[in-house]
Amino acid sequence: VDQVYAGFDRHTELADRAIAETRGICITYQGELADIFYHSTCGGRLEPANRIWPSINAPYLSGGIDAVSDTFSCSSSPFFRWREIRTLAQLDSSFYSNYGRSLLQARQMEPPADTMYLQFDLRVKQRSGSGRIEQLEITYGDTTVELSSYEIRRFFATDREPYLRSTLFFFSQPDDTTLGIHGAGYGHGAGMCQYGAMNMSAAGSFRYYHIISKYFPGTTLIKKY
Repeated sequence: VDQVYAGFDRHTELADRAIAETRGICITYQGELADIFYHSTCGGRLEPANRIWPSINAPYLSGGIDAVSDTFSCSSSPFFRWREIRTLAQLDSSFYSNYGRSLLQARQMEPPADTMYLQFDLRVKQRSGSGRIEQLEITYGDTTVELSSYEIRRFFATDREPYLRSTLFFFSQPDDTTLGIHGAGYGHGAGMCQYGAMNMSAAGSFRYYHIISKYFPGTTLIKKY
């Protein structure tokens, strides 16, 4: 797997020490290197990997509640809970970018004060056990599309964010021309929650092998080199 790399100037003494202390240690399952996934923030609910990538059937990536005692592991993350707004103009622009259909441009008008003239319907067709949206149906005018997984996150993207933070969210409608998105977490939610792991480490009572065992149960750590 890969992750954001901000360059050599962003390395820290703590990260260097962690790398040195775990050098050569690999996560294995039944004698083979394990498929390992991770993300920023799970929002308290880990997603089974095979709900995102059907070909991956690893029992140690089965998902579940991510908590220590009665506290969600990543509750201190800035992405644990979030809220975003999309205007009708933004949704129209996204529909045009993804599917070549724009009702506002067709009418050559500014977003109307009342959307009675424009049909924009959202219907959640399927959620996973963790609550993440797996299938979302969007009807705009006379066009209906069905989105899944990253298509959902890409549809609600903005200029500053290429993807919506996660698919663990629900909608609200503050008014006729505004859509509210109330979400949790950042990323796909499978494997290790990085904020959760960081908070467990900061608590002082968890070593790296405790954290690995929690997020990848049934795996074994082996020093390969």
